[in-house]
Amino acid sequence: MLPGDVRGSFQGQALTFRETVSSLTILMVLAVFVMYVILAILYESYLHPITVLSSLPVVLGSADS
Repeated sequence: MLPGDVRGSFQGQALTFRETVSSLTILMVLAVFVMYVILAILYESYLHPITVLSSLPVVLGSADS
């Protein structure tokens, strides 16, 4: 067993990877928001872009096979 005062932390490549994943998550959310805004402008609707964007995971899942 380790003593109670021993602490662990990320260093080196693990720290860089954690920061990269955090940045990519923010980038993905921003990309979906931009796609929603563009579709809302094109379709002149707030609801229709949601239906289009909700079909993307199904399409991406079938593209793998």
